[in-house]
Amino acid sequence: MRAMSLFEYVSVMVSVVLALGVAQILTGVGALLVARDGPRADWVHAVWLAFLMLLHVQIWWVFWDLRSRPPHTILAFTFTLLLPALAYLSTYVILEGHLPSNARDHFHRVRRSFFGLLVALTSCQLLWPSILDYAVPASIRAAALLAVGGAATGFFTEDRRVHGVLGVCFLLGTVWVFAVRFQVGAFTPK
Repeated sequence: MRAMSLFEYVSVMVSVVLALGVAQILTGVGALLVARDGPRADWVHAVWLAFLMLLHVQIWWVFWDLRSRPPHTILAFTFTLLLPALAYLSTYVILEGHLPSNARDHFHRVRRSFFGLLVALTSCQLLWPSILDYAVPASIRAAALLAVGGAATGFFTEDRRVHGVLGVCFLLGTVWVFAVRFQVGAFTPK
């Protein structure tokens, strides 16, 4: 019997946390699909949920790039676990563990917690490649920097239109990162 590699060992924890986040989203969407007079949907809330779903998949997919050089320091390991943990917590906050009965009012109530977590998450995304000593295209680093600013803007504003525009930008930005990533190939160790 062969021993588990460091990558396999770390990937178990990352995968479990990401799977919990995806399960949260699917549970919330499922509740909306079967509700008759129950939860009321909201487009801003829905856009952020779609972004979070793609974000969970993106983190999982990017993690594959670590197979050639998995996190081998406590700082790298911490950052590797922090990304899925913050994605999960962001999902939990906007879903309350289930689909809220009034998504619009709920999003307004939790927006500061949500955007605070998003500031932390996008900051980690910005720092993660440097901590792991991985080369990342400059365009993706610039997008991560813009994401930190966008998340901070969401934190400081109460304007629902701004939250909606930010959600659409984050969603499209995540789709763009997927496209760039596949165009330039996998992220590589320096």
